Amino acid sequence: MKRRWVVYLSYDGMTDALGESQVLNYLIGLREKGYPIYLISFEKPEPYRRLKEHIQQLCQKYDIYWKPLRYRNNPPVLSTLYNLQLLRRAMPSPETIGLIHCRGYVVSLVGLEYKRRFGIPFIFDMRGFWADEKLEGGYWKPFYMRPIYHFFKKKEKAFFQEADFIVSLTHAGKKVIVNDFHIPDEKVIVIPTCVDLKRFYGFSLEKRKALRERLGIPLDVPVLLYSGSIGGNCYDNRYLESLVRQFLSVYPEGRVFLLLRIEETPANLEPFQERIVVHSAPFYQVADYLNVGDWGLMFCREGKAAPARFPTKIAEYWAMGLPLIAYGALGDIPHLLKQYPFLGVFLKNLEDFSKVLPSLSLSKENVDRLRTFVKQYFSLEKGIEAYANCYAQLFPLRHG
Repeated sequence: MKRRWVVYLSYDGMTDALGESQVLNYLIGLREKGYPIYLISFEKPEPYRRLKEHIQQLCQKYDIYWKPLRYRNNPPVLSTLYNLQLLRRAMPSPETIGLIHCRGYVVSLVGLEYKRRFGIPFIFDMRGFWADEKLEGGYWKPFYMRPIYHFFKKKEKAFFQEADFIVSLTHAGKKVIVNDFHIPDEKVIVIPTCVDLKRFYGFSLEKRKALRERLGIPLDVPVLLYSGSIGGNCYDNRYLESLVRQFLSVYPEGRVFLLLRIEETPANLEPFQERIVVHSAPFYQVADYLNVGDWGLMFCREGKAAPARFPTKIAEYWAMGLPLIAYGALGDIPHLLKQYPFLGVFLKNLEDFSKVLPSLSLSKENVDRLRTFVKQYFSLEKGIEAYANCYAQLFPLRHG
């Protein structure tokens, strides 16, 4: 039978927070270029229950074949092995596969198997040094998880060596791969976390007025906004506590707006509760709520995983006109903020925050510059073109 599918494997669910923005948006663009997409993803029960129909409708609209599998994470290790067995059973026949695109480490185990057994090309879309993130983030604490770490570090080397293309979110991550693993430069493609500029449409004063009123935030006070996940070692809440304390010491009348996945105030922020507003929103409302803030905050622990990381929130902040305040040398962030000062400020030390705050402008005049920069470097269209270039070299459409 003629090969015809690009099989896209994702250990993240399409109904997860990033599924639609960081997977489906790309696949829709690639499908519109003519690539037949066979999408297999692992879905968590609760978000799948809420968003199943929405994702199904999107896939049907754009003629993407979607095979959702139930994600299991308990008991540790055994559940992952079970998930891998489900994935192998869900794969289409090898003779119908022209290319396998693997998002993340776990599913790349299957991509590597198919490359070795059937000679099917595969793309290792790494999304960061995942094993190091797990270890440094405190997710792999028990002693028996240490062999799992070493297993994936060994497989990581095999992914780098045997994948046809490696996708890195950052140039800093690419540098590590090329230099430390001796991988040819042309094999590592940098495709940063991109943003849909139609969805993240730019600053709207009308939205700001309406949402600040709804949230009980005065229109004339400065607001420090944080969007995304908190907690764990990577997003250490002690950093957040220090940044919040310094912000409120400079702006006693200000507010801190936490746009989180779960509407819950971290315990160490309870002393500041009167000045903190916590809210959760589905992905399609995130852009609206970013209008509430004046600056977008990013904080993260540094470590071996840091060079390859680039949180999605950063390009979304810039697309909506929010300058970045960053603590933690992740990926290309220090370089970008040094080269383009209008993007925001990089804090080398936590205590620097209160020193730089008075000099940071509340003006919205920077919005156009930020959006122009995002369009040039982080637009969804640029990401789709970069992936399409990889696909064209491995799976020319005339053979599809």
